[in-house]
Order: sequence, then structure tokens, then C-alpha cells
Amino acid sequence: MKNEAAIGAVCAAVGLVGGWFLHGALVPAPAPPSVGGGVPDAVVVTAHADFAGVCEAGGVVPGDLLIEGAEIEGPIRLSCLTEVGGTLRIRTSADLTEVVLPALTRVGDTLEVRGNESLRVLQLPALVQVDSAFVVADHEALETLSAPALAEVGHFVEIYPNAALTSVDLSSLNRVVSWFGIEGNDALEHVALPALTEVGGGFFIDSNARLASVELPALQTAGGFFDFEANGAIAQVELPALTSVRGDFELRENPRLDRIDAPRLREVGGPIWMQDNAALQQVSLPELEKIGGGLELKRNVSLAVFELGADIVVDGPLQLADDGAAPDLLARLRADLTDGVE
Repeated sequence: MKNEAAIGAVCAAVGLVGGWFLHGALVPAPAPPSVGGGVPDAVVVTAHADFAGVCEAGGVVPGDLLIEGAEIEGPIRLSCLTEVGGTLRIRTSADLTEVVLPALTRVGDTLEVRGNESLRVLQLPALVQVDSAFVVADHEALETLSAPALAEVGHFVEIYPNAALTSVDLSSLNRVVSWFGIEGNDALEHVALPALTEVGGGFFIDSNARLASVELPALQTAGGFFDFEANGAIAQVELPALTSVRGDFELRENPRLDRIDAPRLREVGGPIWMQDNAALQQVSLPELEKIGGGLELKRNVSLAVFELGADIVVDGPLQLADDGAAPDLLARLRADLTDGVE
């Protein structure tokens, strides 16, 4: 994700179509879909006048639509575009200010909006489905990202780093087949994903300096890790519907986080790591029955309450070394969990 040249070189060496690094691991991109037995030629737009050809063709692009070049300035408001069968990529000069695609309903491969220095607004009000990746990245001026009808993403979602981003509307997003990440958006204060129920891979919200609240009322499963890290202002993490995390469960370096509550969480397939959350006082996981990779608590100096299921099984090591945390809490955890360690 953050070093495309290196990613491309590694993917080429191992014969992959493409790939990304996810927390240090190489993840291959899916092969592009074929349309009508072959891959149509890309439509390349380098000036506003080129959009006329898209509209004259009925607003459906069977293959890739690549919007790029120094001559594209000001806003793009393309009301005729309804579907892109391949990749939609928008990567232009410093002077593109708005992208509004009011009729676009589907992208058959990846939607990538990246590195548009003056872009302030991205609005995709009718977009329902992206068959591969949804990527909005590397913008200094972007304030608004709106895709309120988007329900499913066939590979992953990445929103990173967009320094001025204050508004993200993914209010209909229900399912992400692979991973979901919001990272390095320094102005973002609130994230609401009211319809999200399933993430097939990892879920991470990392390094958002002003993030104060995250709403995940419907999220039930994460097929990989679950990670909140280095979010400077968030005070509570509430996961009322979460039942299963198949990988690691991580909370690190959230200086104002004082509580995490996951009342229905029953199983974590990997370890639980909670480190350097200086204000964390309460962890409530009352139905948790199994931790698959151990439990590590370090430098959560305010921790006073840690609630787990009565018959929990821990398959891995215990590392409970919280300087400053209530000593009776740590002693009780050691006593309670030692019997359940396998």
C-alpha cells in the first residue's frame, strides 16, 4: 500500500498480477475480470473534451477508464457515466478540485482515486458495488468522501492518508470481502459504519490523530485481525454485535482510550495485544470463551477492570506486565487464566 514500486517488483518476481502490503504481508491483487472473452481497450481521458466520447458511447465503459493528465482542471461532473466494467482510476495534476459522478452504479474492478493535490470533494451518490478494491489515497486537500449507497466491495477498502479529510459517508456499506482500513487521516474526527456486518480479512483504524469516535453497531465478524492503533482522541470503542475475530485483536498507543466493550465477542483466533493505552481503565469482554494466541498487556497504566468469560480458554502465553495497573487485577487475571491456558 505504501511502497508501490517495491510491491510491483515483488509481484513481478513471483508472477502475480499485482499486490499490496497489508501490515507487512504481501497480498496479491485479484486477476482483472474478462469481458466478452477478452479485456477491452482502456479509455484514457486527459482533457475535459474527452468526456464527450464517454457520453456518446452511452455512459458505459466496458474496460478501464483512466482519468489522468495535467490538462484536467477544476471540477469533473460527469452525469452520463453509469458503469465501468474494469478499473476506474483518477490521478491527475494539481488542479482537479471536485469529482462528482451522480449516476455511476458499479465498477467492475478497482476504483482508485489517488494523488490529486487540490481535490476537495469526491461524491459517488449512486455507487452500489465495487468488484475489487476501493482506494482513496494521498490527498492533501480532500475534505469530503461520499459514497452513501455503496453496499459491497469485492476485495478491500483503503482510505489513507488524506490530511484534510473530515467527512466519510459509507453509510450503506455492508460487506468487504477482504480487509478494511482507515489510516493516517489527521483531520478526521468521526467514522460511522452503521451497516457494516462482515469484513472477510483484517479491520484496522490506525494513526488518525483527531479521531474521537467510531461507530460499528452491526459489525459481527472480522476474518483477519482487528486493530485500533495510534488514534489520538478516541475515548471508547464499543462493538455491540461483534462475535468473532479470527486473527489478532490489537489495541495499541491510543492515549485517550479509557474503555472497550465487546459484550458478544466469543472467540479471538489469534492473540490479544493491548499496549500503551495510558488512559485505558476498563476492558469488558464478558462472553469471551477462547483466545487462540495468548494475552499480552503492557503499559496500560490506568487499567482497573478486565472482564472475560468465566470458562475462558487461552491457547498461548500470558504476558501481564502493566506497570502502574492495579496489582490485584493482574494477580487475579494470572490466577484465573493460568487454569485455562493450554
